[in-house]
Amino acid sequence: MNIRKFLFGSLILIVIGAVSYFSMVYLTSLKKKPEPPRVTKNIPLVKTQKITYSDIPISIINKGRLSSNHKVDIISEVQGKILPGDIVLKSGQSFKKDQLLFSVYDEEAKLALRAAKSRFLTSVANVLPDVKYDFEQNYSAWKSFFSAIDLNEELPELPEIKSEQEKIYIASKNIFNDYFTIQSSEIRLAKYQVYAPFNGSFSQVYFQEGSIANPGTRVASIIRTDLLELEVPFEVDQIKWLKTGQPVDLRINKKVVAEGTINRIADFIDTKTQSVLVYVDVPNTIKQKLFEGMYMDARFYGFSLYQVMKVPRSSVFNFDEVYLVENDKLKKTRVKIEKVDQEYLYFSGPSENSIIAIELPLNTADQMQVRSQLIK
Repeated sequence: MNIRKFLFGSLILIVIGAVSYFSMVYLTSLKKKPEPPRVTKNIPLVKTQKITYSDIPISIINKGRLSSNHKVDIISEVQGKILPGDIVLKSGQSFKKDQLLFSVYDEEAKLALRAAKSRFLTSVANVLPDVKYDFEQNYSAWKSFFSAIDLNEELPELPEIKSEQEKIYIASKNIFNDYFTIQSSEIRLAKYQVYAPFNGSFSQVYFQEGSIANPGTRVASIIRTDLLELEVPFEVDQIKWLKTGQPVDLRINKKVVAEGTINRIADFIDTKTQSVLVYVDVPNTIKQKLFEGMYMDARFYGFSLYQVMKVPRSSVFNFDEVYLVENDKLKKTRVKIEKVDQEYLYFSGPSENSIIAIELPLNTADQMQVRSQLIK
């Protein structure tokens, strides 16, 4: 009896297990299998432009330093006590053109010159009687010359000699020698006053008023301040764009403060910087006061590149390689570089209407497949 109950219970458990198993299999079969995700190829997008060539006006911006257009050492050519002029003889003192900077005591020189003229007047008076009888045709000229001599003024011009005999006679009386000796003294007397050759200021003063100057004494150094000069270094390959007389604008903090012109271009290379120096004349106006020693940006303009295209510098690799887009693929191509500045590069070479990549994705490679976005 017990065996029959055991077998019956076992059978029921087997049936229940089988039903459970097949139910699970059936329910599992009803559940949809998940589809694997679709893998789509990511084709990078590049911004492109159509190559077109045109004439492009360009400019070059370089930094330079201002200096005076003229620097002069004032050296005394005469001896005497230094006397005050129209301005104070001090470093930093400014002056205008033709102002008296200083003078050297000249009373002794004036008296010596008057004495020489007095002796010369006597010599001319002594020859007049002979000239009247021997060279009558030229007597009136010599008489007018004698009358025009003033001890306090420069000698008048000598009369024209009319004959060889007259020339011999006048020379024998030392008239020529005395005349030119006095002219030399008159020129020397003018050197006792020193006038400003331009608008400027004293950069250094070595002798004050009251000092004794000797011939060769350096009294002061002056600089011109109404016309300055900007010295700008250029790379050798940039010199081809420049020529004397070209306009230049001068900038401080990107603001134009003055206009200048190229005065000269050096025909040699500075060994220290391996550059060619270009010199720009810069008028110093009241509107914007400029000072020697200032650093400024200079924009050189007035010239063009012919039949080129301009692209950002980031579009070019390995100095002269760009990527063209052909059949939705990148093609590495070399170009001819015409000019490079801070932001842009100017090139020629590839045929017009080709498509050039302007902005590229990371890890760009030749023959990479891309999508093109044409921009203007």
